[in-house]
Amino acid sequence: MQDIWMIGIVAFAVPLLMIGAISFGLRFFVALGAPPSRRAAWTVGLAYLITSAIIVFGAPDEIAYYGPLAALPGGLIAFWFWRSDFRRGWVENEAGLADGAVLANDDWRIGILQLLAVMVLVIGIVLLRAVRSGVFGSP
Repeated sequence: MQDIWMIGIVAFAVPLLMIGAISFGLRFFVALGAPPSRRAAWTVGLAYLITSAIIVFGAPDEIAYYGPLAALPGGLIAFWFWRSDFRRGWVENEAGLADGAVLANDDWRIGILQLLAVMVLVIGIVLLRAVRSGVFGSP
């Protein structure tokens, strides 16, 4: 039973660490002028794409197909982390806003949808690779 817990922790912790490290580097030059939600979606979406590609093409076939699914929780956690970090800097000068004004295009739901669109694309690529290689039976 302890082995199952360790495998589960590693399966989700390794992609989370990879996404965290890659998004840390990407945050310095990806979507710098975008609102916080969009900037977080771009930063984490690209980090998720790179992490999934590394897992899919670098891991053994038994593990490779689960890589994008294992990276989903890490991608969502990283999105929320970077969004809050970017938002802190974005709302820094709230006094200059007129009464009732809101930040344009800063909706967390749009960021989540963009991130999920990238994740669905990556999972689709992995499924296509699995079908072509005959994982689900003969092609």
